[in-house]
Amino acid sequence: MNELSDLIQQYGYVAVLLGTFVEGESIALLGGFLAHGGYLDIWLVMLVSFVGSFSGDQTAYWLGRRYGSRWKPKSTVMQARIAQADALLHRYQVSVLLGFRFVYGIRNATPFVAGSIATIPVWRFVALNAAGAAIWSTSVPAVGYFFGHTADQLLGAHAVYGPRTLIAIAFVALSVWMIRYLRARHRAARSTATDAANPPHTQ
Repeated sequence: MNELSDLIQQYGYVAVLLGTFVEGESIALLGGFLAHGGYLDIWLVMLVSFVGSFSGDQTAYWLGRRYGSRWKPKSTVMQARIAQADALLHRYQVSVLLGFRFVYGIRNATPFVAGSIATIPVWRFVALNAAGAAIWSTSVPAVGYFFGHTADQLLGAHAVYGPRTLIAIAFVALSVWMIRYLRARHRAARSTATDAANPPHTQ
């Protein structure tokens, strides 16, 4: 148990930082859950989640500004997500930039689109990105923390935060992320294959 605790305390914040940089719902929830068990500090989990989320989406925004006008996705799934994000940004710019982290489907596309298609000024995106990251990085770990509190009350800390339970929870979180990733890859590959089999007609 001590070895697992030392491992979490040594690498937990790094894992939260990297996970939230890429996407992060699962890792931010897990960070809040572990914070309730005393393995991590909830305020540091929120801070690291903020840094990771803000940095990841800011990077996507800059990539959009640099390469967005030249990058044409072949996948119809990605095309649809970009079109949806673009339409939402033009209609509800402030609301979307504050809340896109909570919306599956446009989560990763929105900051890229904001830089490439919607031509949102840098200062505005930085301000709204910071505000949105602050909302996300406090609320999501807080949900994980509350879940840990509820599970502790129902089952007891020994059952909830035992080594086997923690390993199982980490495995489930990793599996959920992997399934979502593979499904997205599969949909993208299938849409690409469909487009290749049915090329647009030219007159």
